[in-house]
Amino acid sequence: MPLRRLNNAKDSEPVGALDKRIRLVKPGRRNQDGGDQPPAPIVDLPAEVRAPGTGAEMDKVSQITQVVKHVVRIPYHSGVTQDMILVYEGRNFQIDFIEDRDEFKVWLYIYCSEIGQNAGANP
Repeated sequence: MPLRRLNNAKDSEPVGALDKRIRLVKPGRRNQDGGDQPPAPIVDLPAEVRAPGTGAEMDKVSQITQVVKHVVRIPYHSGVTQDMILVYEGRNFQIDFIEDRDEFKVWLYIYCSEIGQNAGANP
Protein backbone atom coordinates (compact mmCIF):
# COMPACT_ATOMS: atom_id res chain seq x y z
CA MET A 1 0.00 0.00 0.00
CA PRO A 2 1.51 3.38 -1.02
CA LEU A 3 2.11 6.00 1.64
CA ARG A 4 -0.31 8.88 1.89
CA ARG A 5 1.06 12.24 0.69
CA LEU A 6 1.51 14.88 3.36
CA ASN A 7 0.82 17.76 1.02
CA ASN A 8 -2.10 17.28 -1.38
CA ALA A 9 -1.82 18.83 -4.84
CA LYS A 10 -4.94 20.90 -4.15
CA ASP A 11 -3.19 22.48 -1.13
CA SER A 12 -0.06 23.48 -3.03
CA GLU A 13 0.40 27.02 -4.30
CA PRO A 14 1.65 27.71 -7.84
CA VAL A 15 5.11 29.25 -8.14
CA GLY A 16 3.97 31.21 -11.22
CA ALA A 17 1.84 33.46 -9.03
CA LEU A 18 5.02 35.06 -7.62
CA ASP A 19 4.89 37.81 -10.24
CA LYS A 20 5.81 40.80 -8.05
CA ARG A 21 9.05 41.88 -6.32
CA ILE A 22 9.19 43.00 -2.72
CA ARG A 23 12.01 44.22 -0.49
CA LEU A 24 12.30 43.56 3.21
CA VAL A 25 14.12 46.30 5.12
CA LYS A 26 15.15 46.75 8.72
CA PRO A 27 14.16 50.20 10.07
CA GLY A 28 17.08 52.52 10.80
CA ARG A 29 18.15 53.23 14.35
CA ARG A 30 18.07 56.63 16.04
CA ASN A 31 21.07 58.91 15.62
CA GLN A 32 22.54 60.68 18.63
CA ASP A 33 20.92 63.89 17.41
CA GLY A 34 17.47 62.23 17.44
CA GLY A 35 17.14 61.69 13.68
CA ASP A 36 16.63 58.32 12.01
CA GLN A 37 19.29 56.45 10.08
CA PRO A 38 18.14 55.13 6.68
CA PRO A 39 16.59 51.65 6.62
CA ALA A 40 18.91 48.75 5.83
CA PRO A 41 17.76 46.50 2.96
CA ILE A 42 17.74 42.85 3.99
CA VAL A 43 16.54 40.91 0.94
CA ASP A 44 14.66 41.26 -2.38
CA LEU A 45 12.23 38.42 -3.09
CA PRO A 46 9.62 37.35 -5.64
CA ALA A 47 6.14 37.54 -4.13
CA GLU A 48 2.42 37.21 -4.63
CA VAL A 49 0.73 40.36 -3.30
CA ARG A 50 -3.04 40.39 -2.84
CA ALA A 51 -5.82 41.71 -0.69
CA PRO A 52 -7.56 39.05 1.46
CA GLY A 53 -10.28 37.56 -0.68
CA THR A 54 -12.12 34.59 0.78
CA GLY A 55 -14.49 34.76 3.72
CA ALA A 56 -12.41 32.35 5.81
CA GLU A 57 -9.26 34.35 5.14
CA MET A 58 -11.02 37.62 6.07
CA ASP A 59 -12.19 36.04 9.35
CA LYS A 60 -8.65 34.99 10.15
CA VAL A 61 -7.31 38.44 9.29
CA SER A 62 -9.87 40.18 11.50
CA GLN A 63 -8.75 38.01 14.43
CA ILE A 64 -5.15 39.14 13.92
CA THR A 65 -5.66 42.85 13.37
CA GLN A 66 -8.38 45.23 12.22
CA VAL A 67 -6.41 47.03 9.50
CA VAL A 68 -4.74 44.33 7.37
CA LYS A 69 -4.64 45.51 3.80
CA HIS A 70 -2.62 42.81 2.04
CA VAL A 71 -1.45 39.22 2.26
CA VAL A 72 1.97 38.62 0.73
CA ARG A 73 3.25 35.12 -0.08
CA ILE A 74 7.00 34.65 -0.44
CA PRO A 75 9.32 31.63 -0.63
CA TYR A 76 10.38 30.64 2.87
CA HIS A 77 13.18 32.85 4.16
CA SER A 78 14.53 32.44 7.67
CA GLY A 79 15.02 35.62 9.62
CA VAL A 80 11.87 37.45 8.51
CA THR A 81 10.57 39.26 11.59
CA GLN A 82 7.67 41.55 12.46
CA ASP A 83 9.96 44.52 13.09
CA MET A 84 10.88 44.64 9.36
CA ILE A 85 9.15 46.84 6.79
CA LEU A 86 7.93 45.33 3.52
CA VAL A 87 8.41 47.65 0.51
CA TYR A 88 6.29 47.04 -2.60
CA GLU A 89 6.17 49.47 -5.55
CA GLY A 90 7.53 52.28 -3.37
CA ARG A 91 4.85 51.72 -0.72
CA ASN A 92 5.72 50.71 2.86
CA PHE A 93 3.84 47.99 4.72
CA GLN A 94 4.07 47.17 8.41
CA ILE A 95 4.23 43.43 9.07
CA ASP A 96 1.40 42.40 11.41
CA PHE A 97 1.73 38.62 11.34
CA ILE A 98 3.96 35.99 9.69
CA GLU A 99 2.66 32.48 9.08
CA ASP A 100 4.27 29.24 7.87
CA ARG A 101 0.93 27.48 7.30
CA ASP A 102 2.07 23.88 6.99
CA GLU A 103 5.42 24.27 8.81
CA PHE A 104 7.24 22.69 5.87
CA LYS A 105 9.35 25.85 5.39
CA VAL A 106 8.20 26.26 1.79
CA TRP A 107 6.09 29.46 1.90
CA LEU A 108 5.71 32.38 4.29
CA TYR A 109 2.44 34.31 4.38
CA ILE A 110 2.94 37.87 5.57
CA TYR A 111 -0.15 39.76 6.73
CA CYS A 112 0.58 43.47 6.54
CA SER A 113 -0.98 46.92 6.55
CA GLU A 114 0.13 49.95 4.60
CA ILE A 115 1.82 52.72 6.54
CA GLY A 116 2.49 56.34 5.64
CA GLN A 117 0.42 59.32 4.61
CA ASN A 118 -0.49 57.88 1.20
CA ALA A 119 -1.83 54.53 2.45
CA GLY A 120 -3.98 52.91 -0.19
CA ALA A 121 -2.86 55.22 -2.99
CA ASN A 122 -1.35 53.87 -6.20
CA PRO A 123 2.32 54.80 -6.67
